[in-house]
Amino acid sequence: MADSTTPDMQKPRRADDPTRFIPWLRDRNPSLARIPVRTIEALFEGAVSKKVKRDEVLQRQGQRADRAFVVISGTLALRLESNGVNRELLSYSTAEVASLLALVDQGPCPYEVRASVDGEVVAIDAWRLAQLCAAYHPSGVAMLDTFLPLLTEHLRQLDERCVRLAARKNASMRGSGQTVRRDDR
Repeated sequence: MADSTTPDMQKPRRADDPTRFIPWLRDRNPSLARIPVRTIEALFEGAVSKKVKRDEVLQRQGQRADRAFVVISGTLALRLESNGVNRELLSYSTAEVASLLALVDQGPCPYEVRASVDGEVVAIDAWRLAQLCAAYHPSGVAMLDTFLPLLTEHLRQLDERCVRLAARKNASMRGSGQTVRRDDR
């Protein structure tokens, strides 16, 4: 009698099952390669594979941040609207994870997540990770250990981008007697 873990006894995957991407993602993303397969599978349990169209908004600025997005194909952009001006802050390409902040804090999203081109993403349910972490589940802890350094790096990139934008704005206002405050960026 075969045990329940043998391949011939596994139930077939749905065509939209995001776990089919796990080996491919681990080959292309060193951070994901460090996470045990079972841990990624636990995170992908509540995930959805989704085709996206160019300019499709996946997360609106100010809306509850409830998903992170693994880019399977295409490019996603983080955009910030401030004082009527919409600026691209960062972009994410194949095998990268966008909107990592949602995995740590499901508060209002400080930016918009938009598809730059047609593609496919895996939308990870941030609440699923929060539940794993709240239960001190090893999968949740392993994910945080992996994603917190990535999130820290993304926040540094966002901060550097904001500083450059403020410097450009200050340079354009030279002689006007005005300066840009941190909350004006």
